[in-house]
Amino acid sequence: MAQSKKKIKRPKPLTYTKIDNIVLKKWALKVKERDNWICQVCKKDLRDNTRNCHAHHIIPKIIKETRYDIDNGITLCAYHHGGNPRLAAPYSPHQNALWFSNWLKYNKNTIYVKLMNILRNLP
Repeated sequence: MAQSKKKIKRPKPLTYTKIDNIVLKKWALKVKERDNWICQVCKKDLRDNTRNCHAHHIIPKIIKETRYDIDNGITLCAYHHGGNPRLAAPYSPHQNALWFSNWLKYNKNTIYVKLMNILRNLP
């Protein structure tokens, strides 16, 4: 009987999407560490509940110029992040962008000014 040859599995090359996901996870970790794993809106300590600790892009991540900028991130609890409309705070970046912009202006002014300057200079 002839032995069957086993196919050698070659690792798939990393695609841009996979690389981007790796870099975004590192970005999120840096944002959370900078903010000491504390929701910047309600000041809830999320170190013991990291699943509900979210790093939010202030300027959407589709804007390449700020996608990996740590200052373009803010740590929020799941409630204040607001990705799920049924469970979200009425005042969260995904549910009320105008409120969040004003909150950022008055509570994180240095970051707000930096990001507004970047936005003004985009093509």
